[in-house]
Order: sequence, then C-alpha cells, then structure tokens
Amino acid sequence: MKRNALILLLDWLIQPSRKPLVLRGARQVGKTYLVRELARVKQLQLIELNFEKNPEHKSLFASNDVKKILLSLETLQNKVIDIHTSLLFLDEVQAAPELLAKLRWFSEELPELAVIATGSLLDFILNEHDFSMPVGRISYFHLVPLSFEEFLIATERHKTVEYLESYRLGDEIPQALHEQLLSYLRDYFLIGGLPASIVAWLQSESLITVSQVHQDLIATYRDDFNKYARRINKERLEEVLFSLPKQLGGKFVYSHVNKDVPSVSLKRALELLCTARVCHRVFSNQAQGIPLASGKRATPFKVILLDIGLIHSLMGLNMQQLPQSVELLYEGPMAELLES
Repeated sequence: MKRNALILLLDWLIQPSRKPLVLRGARQVGKTYLVRELARVKQLQLIELNFEKNPEHKSLFASNDVKKILLSLETLQNKVIDIHTSLLFLDEVQAAPELLAKLRWFSEELPELAVIATGSLLDFILNEHDFSMPVGRISYFHLVPLSFEEFLIATERHKTVEYLESYRLGDEIPQALHEQLLSYLRDYFLIGGLPASIVAWLQSESLITVSQVHQDLIATYRDDFNKYARRINKERLEEVLFSLPKQLGGKFVYSHVNKDVPSVSLKRALELLCTARVCHRVFSNQAQGIPLASGKRATPFKVILLDIGLIHSLMGLNMQQLPQSVELLYEGPMAELLES
C-alpha cells in the first residue's frame, strides 16, 4: 500500500544530520510495513530484530560500544553489515525499552547507520521510563491509519484521486461523479484505514470479514488493558472505549460513560487510552489569530477514535445492515474523523 508517510521517511533518510528515528503509533497502523517498504524502495540491507518474538536479542546491546554491537549483529546474521547501505530496524522495542537509551550512541558514534525503532504502547514507555532518554539525539514520527486518499489508492481508484487533487473550490461536480464519490466515502466509513482491514476487503470484498478484523483488533486493545491494571480499573477503560462511538461528534461527557462512577476515574481511563493512541482529544479554541494555542480551552472537548472503521464493531452493529445505518445515523459525526 502506498503511504504518504513514506515520503517523510525518505526525507529523514537523506538528512545530513539524521538521527535515529522512533516511529510511534497504535497497534496495526502499519509501522512494520512502512519500515520494510523504506528498505525495499531504497534497496537497503534490512537488519530486523523483533524483541517481542526474540527477547534474547536485547543482550546484543549490552555494551555502549556501537562497534561491539555491530559485530554482534554481524555474527548473529552471519553477514557483513555496510553501515552506509543498511537499515537497523528495532521492532517491538517496547519489549526491551532500555534499548531506547542506547540510541544516543548510534547518533553520536555511528550516524552513518540508519536506525529506526518501533513498537506498540511506546508512549507509556516514554512517559514513565526510568532510564536516561537521549534527548536531542533521536527523532520522532507518529503514524496513523490510511487517509481517505490513501484508501482510494489502495483500492486502485487512482483516477478518482487525480480528480480530487485537481478539484478547486467552486468547481461543479457532475451528479454521476458525486454519487460515485459518496459510495467510495461510505466504503471508507465501513472499512476504515487500518491496513489489515483494507487487505481483508481487497481479498474477500466481504464486510463480515472486515468486521472480524476490527473485532480482533478491539480484542487486542482490551487484552492490553491488563497491562494498565496497576494504573486504572480495567472496567473503567472498557467503559470509556465503548462510549466513544456513542459520543461521536459531540462534546465528551464523563457522566455519559457511567453516571455512577466518579469522573476522576473515567478521566484517568481516557488519558490512558489517549496515551495508547487508541483515541485523542480535540479541544475547543477561542483564539482570534496566531498562535492558536493561546485560545485553547481544557473543556469542552471531543474525543476522536483511532480509526473510522472501528466504530461499528464497538457499537455492536451487524455489518450487513451498516450501509443504511451509516447513512441515517453517523455520516455527519463520522465526517469529522476524516480531518482528525
């Protein structure tokens, strides 16, 4: 799938003062694919380590001497690593968060080697780490699901993308094209921008199959809640998560989640979901000009879910009935997610 984020990674790769990159984002937004695609496009030797699958690999980074680390990597993979034409990929680094501190040595002593670290729930690690982060020696990038434009490209509607790019405000759109564009938009409303959902649709053209992908991902998020147990009651997290679609498009009200639970607990649950990148808050603003931050208000605010396609599964709706449901109930509120 073509990702606009690849352009940003290509720019990062050629920067003269390039630093190791930490690629952040929620589960299943395509972080691993994007790094592999970068290596493929630039024909780089990919040195990929997955610390969730192989936790023992973190022992390769015990030293602060990057030359020793490089020698260990060469020995493990039984190949010579050319630092000028290689990409070191540290995947699922949340399983070995102390390695993030090691990135400073690559930045200072081996800048010729491109290094990218990715992982899920990295924001928890970055917020609560008990090791020294290499401030000023690493770069960050946040990856989100596919946009509507990227969705159109993935579904091979290239001419539609060209038409939309050439459109200017005030141009008249023929009714036939207008109806076609609306049908594509409704597809995106149902399928969403998660790569696995789009692949499932391309392979099966079945909304039921897509729904299963959504349900599996939601189950994964709920499994992650066990990792937050010492921070907040798992029930509060689930209550907030399943309340998000119901409050879509309107200001978020804690009492609408559970009127019998103190708002402080629900507020903490929402903060954790935002930290996990499952959702994010959109604040109201009264600024009359730049800088906009000067007019930011803490309340009221809206909450935007990670992916537009997950809404239906969280609502427990039957995918076979969704086209009519979306048109009648959600098209206006869901449209806000397109620009979030």
